[in-house]
Amino acid sequence: MFVPSDPRLMRLVLGLLICIGLAMTLHLEALDGEPVLDDDAVVLENPVVQGPLNLGAVFSTNIYGGQPGREGAGGYRPVTTLSYRLVPAGDLYLQRWLNIVLHAGATALVFWLALILGSPLWAVTVATLLFAVHPVHVDAVVPLNNRSEMLCAIFLLAGLALWWRARTIGLGIVAVSLGFLAGLSKEQGVLAPLLFAAPLVADWFAGKKGQERTMKENWRPWLVGLSLLGTVVYLGLRMAALDGRFSGLISPSDNPLVDSSFSARLFSAGILVIHTLRLLVWPASLSADYSRGSVELSDGFQGGLSSTDLLGIVGLVLLIGAILFVLRALVVGRRRVMLTSGAALLVYGVSSNVVVCSTILFSERALYLPTAFLGVGLACVLPAVAARITAMRGLVVASMGLVLVLGSVRTAERVADYKDTETLARSSLEATPGSARLHTMLGASMIETDPESAQASFEKALRNDPGSVVALRGLGDLARRARNFLDAARYYAEAFTKSRGGDVQAIIAACEAYLQHQGTLTRDDPTRGEYLQRAENACAMAVRVAPQLAKSHEAYGAVLLNLNKRDEAIHAFRTALKHGSQKIFVYGNLIQLLYGQQKFADADVIMERAIAVYPDNQRLRARRCDLKKALGRTEEAAKICGSGP
Repeated sequence: MFVPSDPRLMRLVLGLLICIGLAMTLHLEALDGEPVLDDDAVVLENPVVQGPLNLGAVFSTNIYGGQPGREGAGGYRPVTTLSYRLVPAGDLYLQRWLNIVLHAGATALVFWLALILGSPLWAVTVATLLFAVHPVHVDAVVPLNNRSEMLCAIFLLAGLALWWRARTIGLGIVAVSLGFLAGLSKEQGVLAPLLFAAPLVADWFAGKKGQERTMKENWRPWLVGLSLLGTVVYLGLRMAALDGRFSGLISPSDNPLVDSSFSARLFSAGILVIHTLRLLVWPASLSADYSRGSVELSDGFQGGLSSTDLLGIVGLVLLIGAILFVLRALVVGRRRVMLTSGAALLVYGVSSNVVVCSTILFSERALYLPTAFLGVGLACVLPAVAARITAMRGLVVASMGLVLVLGSVRTAERVADYKDTETLARSSLEATPGSARLHTMLGASMIETDPESAQASFEKALRNDPGSVVALRGLGDLARRARNFLDAARYYAEAFTKSRGGDVQAIIAACEAYLQHQGTLTRDDPTRGEYLQRAENACAMAVRVAPQLAKSHEAYGAVLLNLNKRDEAIHAFRTALKHGSQKIFVYGNLIQLLYGQQKFADADVIMERAIAVYPDNQRLRARRCDLKKALGRTEEAAKICGSGP
């Protein structure tokens, strides 16, 4: 049963190459696209990715590399983070190439796994092609942050393929190791022990039915235990990286179900099941965001039984039916159906919001791994379907061909949507017009080119989600550009409050806006002191919330300088440099303050650091000349000043 059924190698290789070639070709247009979604935060601005390779930091931080202000974000995926180092980290073109290659790898593993389960080559090729070209996968293939979906799929598919074929303990250990790497790539990978145990359970039931047992090796249960131990290790590493929390903080803007009753969550999960089926069968409308306002959810019968609640009930019935289908396949000994369908249900259930709330309400990328198993299952089912409707085989083949063509066209269209943030936001809003996040994405993309339209987008976002922190920050940015500094500070402060103190960038921006406003006032204006005090309070809050963030100390130093608190300003600027600041105003003000206190030696140390960063800055060079003279270093001064001592 677990041996490839088609020995004709050339046909096999040709089928595989067609699947891989189509999987890659359809996504090539993404290579020239701009950074979208979390490309910047997770890769291009991630200190763990962009700095020198530090394995300790990779395995002890979240997906953002522990960036100050993002410590509370979820996701512990060190293998995914490490994968960004396989090519030059800042090269977006090569990073996208790697994503496409990984999609091709996952496609090849779907092909291989279906062959291992005994499906004929024609069924394997058709099912794999459907996986390769399905439009719902674009959300996993193009954005760099979503590489975790493909890595998890690759490790799990490869691990299970080896596990099902292993006849020696060595190969079994390799399979279990791949399952462990799947967990370090994406959270669904922690299900590896269950997926390794499932064939053993199916094999035991098959033996009870008098069927041949294929997994009789006595070392397999021990390796399942080893896989469980790996899961425990993963959970320990994850909690250490996330400061003792099992998961990141879940915002109601990301997942409104966190504030819902259990009944509302339960029936809303059924609604999401229906939505999943719609995307798989008819992916005409696709979206990059499914947060608050994107999908109409159940209210738990608070307003009586509505059509939305009925949809949720239908979805739950279908979900329960799928579970019963898998259990029946187990009992009657249909091992291939049980293994593939059960695996798809397990990995889908992790993000289904039935048991616990996921960090996001829903995402198309989360369907990548379940559809990989469904693809393998389809390859197992197609021969039986074709055998029962022999007379309609030509129609079935023609229908599948039409589906592949339509899917390929839709995938190419969807890849084109990801070329830049504005295009992606506009196309996604057609599918989920109530998504506040998409309106903020659209607004942010137009701040420079069309401020009025940007403001309208931010205001729409706030109407859909009054707690949208990004929309408030966007309105603050617009007000700041228009020199309405007080309005800007109000928006930023509200954003910080709505983020429950998590958006440190907002409170820093509020500090800067207050400081800018007082700069517009005359020296005898009695309100200057009030706004300087507000600026100081905001910056002090930023320093408390994110003491490792250089920007908070930069802003704090600027406020303290305006308040004539020179010693405190020196400390703030020094701390900013300690945490990686390279701003010219930080160097310049710190040198000026130290020079004014006649701490020439200290000022000279800072000066040398500044000159290394800004070797052509004329103001720094002039002050450097004065410093050397003050230190009595006449020869150095002569060389720097271009004149004699």
